[in-house]
Amino acid sequence: MKQGRIARLLTITTSCLAVLPIANCAFGQPPSIQEKLRQGMEIVSSYPRDSAQIEVDFHRPVAAKSMIGLVHGMDQLNPPDRYLVPLASKLWRTGRQGRQIYPRSKHSGSQIIVVLSDIWGYPAQQRAHWRPPYRNFAQWESFVRKTVKSSQGAPIIFEIWNEPESRDFWIGTSEQWLETCARAARVIASESPQARIAGPSLARFSTTAMQRYIEYFRTQNVPLTALTWHEFRSDLLLPKIQADIAFSRNALLADSRVGAVQAPLVYIGEFLGPEAQLRPASNLAYMSYMESGGADGACRACWNESNGTSNCWNCSLDGLLSANRGHFLPRAAWWTNKFYSDSLARRVKSASNDPRIVCLASAGSPCTLLVGYCGERIVCPEQKFVTLKLSGMPFKGKTCAVSIFNIPNTGESPLPELQQ
Repeated sequence: MKQGRIARLLTITTSCLAVLPIANCAFGQPPSIQEKLRQGMEIVSSYPRDSAQIEVDFHRPVAAKSMIGLVHGMDQLNPPDRYLVPLASKLWRTGRQGRQIYPRSKHSGSQIIVVLSDIWGYPAQQRAHWRPPYRNFAQWESFVRKTVKSSQGAPIIFEIWNEPESRDFWIGTSEQWLETCARAARVIASESPQARIAGPSLARFSTTAMQRYIEYFRTQNVPLTALTWHEFRSDLLLPKIQADIAFSRNALLADSRVGAVQAPLVYIGEFLGPEAQLRPASNLAYMSYMESGGADGACRACWNESNGTSNCWNCSLDGLLSANRGHFLPRAAWWTNKFYSDSLARRVKSASNDPRIVCLASAGSPCTLLVGYCGERIVCPEQKFVTLKLSGMPFKGKTCAVSIFNIPNTGESPLPELQQ
């Protein structure tokens, strides 16, 4: 293979991921299923019908922030470091498990996120004894103060209340929720000026709810230094994440009175729904669109698996590993995250003319391309031909070997190693 512009034709299958190392070279209502399908059909109608095209320029480096983050997912000992270290997780979001997780997350360089409502508890967990914060704000503020003090000044992000749209997590009015958040923020700011204060932790993005949250904090003269919500949207709607991230950051920046924000954080507190959690291409697509949208980080969600076990609490890194009585093996999604992490340091410019097909590239030895094809099969072809156009290759007048590894969608089954 010679220096210059080259083309290769690749066939990829929905929900799979190809890894090509080049050796020595106010709460809105969620859309209905029918509406999601209509939007998907409208979006796909504008995509290329024939071969898609990916272009990569290895001479154009791109700064990239990692979108690998985890929710709960481990304890003091498990899983073993050989599965944890390669991912280089940048965020770790938890509640009651904070004391167990913090030492390991700190050692790996992760930013810890503490969700105060996880520690306080939710009505769905303790209906008979649960106490809404608005019934006794003094007790709520005392709880927040004690929790923040116990952090001993560590640079923690404090999220205040998780998914307030859901009756499982909140049963008061939206006004009571806003006051609960504002009171907590005042306490956090007074006890730990270096801490980040994050919200609104919505279950899905809402322009109206985001604006209302920022405006309330502004009128109450309460600091707010990070915006966060959760992303479980359809694969086909992922490109819009970029605009939503930009909107949120600009909305917070536009109001300099909110916490005197200089460099607000925008991160996705949970992403990947239960159907998409273990699909390799969905993992790559979410991380790619959040990264290109300028998010500061993201945390993969955890869910119940087919046997009824929650992968929040079985030390499986939110389902990236199969966990069986202390025995751990990587799944396909673990490999996706591992290769994604490897690609960050020397990321280069890449583009696809079909948003269903995402590509992330990195220079070095070897150069690597991560190519994924995602989308609901009802509106996407089973297979798609892709033309790769590569420029700026790091060798001249030489031949090189090209290896293609397939990361198939094996779901919950372990994938101990990859096949060429």
